[in-house]
Order: sequence, then C-alpha cells, then structure tokens
Amino acid sequence: NKYIFQNNQMIFMEGKREEGGEGTGVGKAIVIATDNYFKNLLDSKCVYSIKYFNDTFFSIIKCKVIDDAVRRLKDIKEVANE
Repeated sequence: NKYIFQNNQMIFMEGKREEGGEGTGVGKAIVIATDNYFKNLLDSKCVYSIKYFNDTFFSIIKCKVIDDAVRRLKDIKEVANE
C-alpha cells in the first residue's frame, strides 16, 4: 500500500495476515520503501486492523519506530482546507 502524507512524501507498506486475507481482520505490516524524508521509517514493523463497510474501509496502523522517525512525523504540518 502507498501512503502519501500532507508534505507529499510517501511510504510503502506490505501487510500480511496469518489467517484469511479477505474481509475484516488484523495483521502485521512492514515499511518496505520510503522517500528520503522518511528513511528512518524503513523496516518499521507494524500491526493493523481493518474493517470493510460497503465500498470503503476503516483501518488503524500502529508501528514501532525510532525517536528520529517520530520527530519527522511530528514535523509534518496539517494542510489547510484547499
């Protein structure tokens, strides 16, 4: 999956589930590629949950990241309604 942040930087994650890969569930993910800005997130390990509803989904991802990566994420400013 590709994630684009408010500063237009990207990370790519790969997720896997142990049982059944379809429908609502939980799994593990890893950051497999990043823009240079997020290089400290590379190889971060995560857990996620996902719930599908009609044509959309809701998901939460929690990752273990180093302090430098946390600072990078906090530095991203929210984009005003454009």
